[in-house]
Amino acid sequence: MSGSTDLTCVLMLDPAAELVKPGHQFKAVFNERGIVVAPGSSQHNTLRAPGICYEHDHKGNALAAMIYAGRLEIRGHSAFPPERVRGLLVRISRLPGLVALRGLEVLYRGQRLGRFGDLSQAAGAP
Repeated sequence: MSGSTDLTCVLMLDPAAELVKPGHQFKAVFNERGIVVAPGSSQHNTLRAPGICYEHDHKGNALAAMIYAGRLEIRGHSAFPPERVRGLLVRISRLPGLVALRGLEVLYRGQRLGRFGDLSQAAGAP
């Protein structure tokens, strides 16, 4: 798949408005089908869209992420090696609704993958 037009993007908040709030924190779940972004008070396993389902203990088909303090931090998932995660984020970062997240540091399993919007050639990436 090329481009981002085939991706679902469900925004339950305005990322640009949230990022300027002190102490901002919001959540996301994503996979090859797209991304769902919601307030920090949400539970990852309640964020869903067609084909996007996060479940605890690696049972779902999506990754869970937290956005806070200049970071996009992604929980580990056995079905998603770092290169797959990087590829997903390269596509997702092209979605117009997520422009405000570009430049955030991306961490997966505690390792830095690069910056959201610039992951295709991240230095020091696994």
